[in-house]
Amino acid sequence: MSNLPRPPAAMFVGRDAALRRLEQALAGRASAVVHGLGGVGKSELALHYAHACHDQYELMWWITADDACQIEVGPASLAARICPEIAVAATTCDAAGWAICWLQTHTSWLLVLDNAKNAEHIQPLLGQLHGGHIVLTTRRDLGWHRLATPIPLDVLAPVPAVELITAATGRTGPADQATGAAIAAELGYLPLALDQAAAYISQTRITLDSYLTRLRQYPARMHAASAEGGDAQRTVSRLWDMTLAAID
Repeated sequence: MSNLPRPPAAMFVGRDAALRRLEQALAGRASAVVHGLGGVGKSELALHYAHACHDQYELMWWITADDACQIEVGPASLAARICPEIAVAATTCDAAGWAICWLQTHTSWLLVLDNAKNAEHIQPLLGQLHGGHIVLTTRRDLGWHRLATPIPLDVLAPVPAVELITAATGRTGPADQATGAAIAAELGYLPLALDQAAAYISQTRITLDSYLTRLRQYPARMHAASAEGGDAQRTVSRLWDMTLAAID
């Protein structure tokens, strides 16, 4: 049984070590938390883990965990999947409680609590659960170590970043490697930004050189994300500005 939101991305580079760390963390503890910048690929890592290890679990359930309401709605939807009558007869709170009881009496399940923002909202749920595995993803790296094994996720290293932009666009010639490296650097090696850049290049059928020229028409270094703490959202917003300009 599963409600995973989508298949994992076909292009998944530079994350083998992080995936192994996640697998090892869950082997030694019931919960792990993947934390890092927005757009760095935390949800993608959790999704790849779920698909890679699906044979280990009888149930995989994905919960958006950005506020207390969603943390209740997620288990309630699980209850409705297992027992459809719950959706008709019970309140959201009662259905969530029913799902927690079900999880307490079963093993071999995986919960993904995606985009968690407040450890205090998560703690009561984690305190009631055992017998399965829980993966949390969050942009915040404070206060989670008490609840789960921390897995920090950084931006991509230069080599896999270049592989992502060149392989995804089919521009894999020798000259494309240097241009791809320049694009990756401009975008701060942020996976989400690289994915969006590759989609733009593929849709518009332009060369990497042409894309780099357009990219440099917009503020660059000050917007690039970095492992030390750039603004990832500005990097993505910059790509949207360029896309909208092309549409106009």
